[in-house]
Amino acid sequence: MAVGEKQPITSYHLNLLKRSGILEAEKRGKWMYYRIRTPKVISLIENADEINYLSIRKDEEDRMFLREG
Repeated sequence: MAVGEKQPITSYHLNLLKRSGILEAEKRGKWMYYRIRTPKVISLIENADEINYLSIRKDEEDRMFLREG
């Protein structure tokens, strides 16, 4: 999967996440496959995404209010 970063940078960050216990990895041949270790991490990501969405929406509403005001 392409992530828009160079391979060494991506590998470095994936390794950090693995060492921190967020990801687990499995080597198959010359490839490493990563997966999230626990559903709690997925829940955390979903919550952070929702907070980010609400923050962006509030910023947009504030800008609309200022334009109309």
